[in-house]
Amino acid sequence: MLKFMVRKKDKRVKEDNPIVKEGKIAFSNNVALFENPYRKNTEERPLWKAGWLDAQKSREDLDTGKKRWIQRASSSRFVKIVKIFFKPFTVTIDKAFAVIEMLGDVTVALLWGLLYLLWGLAVVGTFLGGWIYAIAAYGFFLGLPFGWIPSLIIACIVGVLFPVILVLCILALGVICYILATQ
Repeated sequence: MLKFMVRKKDKRVKEDNPIVKEGKIAFSNNVALFENPYRKNTEERPLWKAGWLDAQKSREDLDTGKKRWIQRASSSRFVKIVKIFFKPFTVTIDKAFAVIEMLGDVTVALLWGLLYLLWGLAVVGTFLGGWIYAIAAYGFFLGLPFGWIPSLIIACIVGVLFPVILVLCILALGVICYILATQ
């Protein structure tokens, strides 16, 4: 008598049977279901298929759990507040959560999220600072209606060059710390 059992609800199988294990291993090795190595009308064929389908169901359950975690994390209060204040840059927040889903490591994803947040703050700060400078330099009547144009151009340049600027700032901070430490 074979030591296996198929439940009728979700067709999960016990792992006592080596053929079931073989089907699970085949799924993890990206072997297609129709590539079942056992002949039709044998006892082993449905066992291999049941193991393959069980492994597929387990992976789908895992993927669903990850998606739920991402949905819970993206619906937090902090993210809602950030989306309200930085509504034009919500794409960056979505990218950060996409990185969380892709990498799976929370610390790396938090660093990427921090970089995206710094990028957004740099672009928005440059735009607002440039616009305020245009108002101060050219007066209220020219700076307010037309100052946003050069501010937008400069903010786009800062957005594109942000990685270079960030590396230069880190290097400058390291040089300053080295100089202060050696004095």
